[in-house]
Amino acid sequence: MGLNNNVWFNNVEIAAGRLIGTETVRYVANIHKYYSTYLLLEQKESREHAK
Repeated sequence: MGLNNNVWFNNVEIAAGRLIGTETVRYVANIHKYYSTYLLLEQKESREHAK
């Protein structure tokens, strides 16, 4: 497909969506969203405790 198999977003997710369906792609996107949110909250909390 001419995509980078080492990069999920906008690469492997496209191939996975075409080959196995969008359910797995949505699942990974949701996990990434929650993980990113958790990291941001953790960083914010660390900055607040450092003050």
